Amino acid sequence: MSKIKIVLCIVEGLSDKDSLGLLLSRLFKPYVVEFYIIKGDVTSEFQSKPYNIEAKLKRFIDLFLKDHKGIKKSDIHRVIHLVDMDGVYVDPNQIMYSKEAYKNKYHNNHLLSNKVDNIIKRNIRKQDILNRLHTTSIMWGIPYQIYYFSCHLEHVLHNQLNVDSEKKDVMAMQFIDSYINHQQDFVALMQKVSKKEQFIDSWEYIKEGNHSIERASNFFIGMKEIIQEIKGESNNGNNT
Repeated sequence: MSKIKIVLCIVEGLSDKDSLGLLLSRLFKPYVVEFYIIKGDVTSEFQSKPYNIEAKLKRFIDLFLKDHKGIKKSDIHRVIHLVDMDGVYVDPNQIMYSKEAYKNKYHNNHLLSNKVDNIIKRNIRKQDILNRLHTTSIMWGIPYQIYYFSCHLEHVLHNQLNVDSEKKDVMAMQFIDSYINHQQDFVALMQKVSKKEQFIDSWEYIKEGNHSIERASNFFIGMKEIIQEIKGESNNGNNT
């Protein structure tokens, strides 16, 4: 009996799983795709620091294993961490005050907030953590990589900014309905918003100028890697 191989996706919210879960399960077959939903952005939490972020992620993996009693740590083939950029690398001068911006309002060349100082501090904190994580390739002995959606998931998948929370579930269902029988169109979409071919270059790109509020994602790099890995294993199996 062949060993189960799980691709564990650590994501911020339910809409990530609803939008991507079934598509990734089909694209990555026979690997098993599982999700752990943080219910927030661990990279921007006030308590998150570069020195404790790996411990926090290890805890998420451990909680996933405790919730899935039949799965062992050794079954996890790799961890994929998906994060929204939320304008994290923009110049502070591009963060502008607006009394009406109770929630941050993102635009392609600036963002609005009624708490500018807090956003600048958040960005510094999140930058430090992302800079640590995108150079991390092993997490608790498991292959790990972090990929981004810019400015956020809905911006990448729907080309819409500033989506209300109550609309995200509906948009996720619409997305899966549109692509579940057109998986290669989904792959083509992710390739379209991918700005660089190499993982390291993709992170250097997103740090430049206003790119972290513009539409972009490097997740295609990870998708391509996994799909090619599966094809390689299949070809090796056919030759034995």
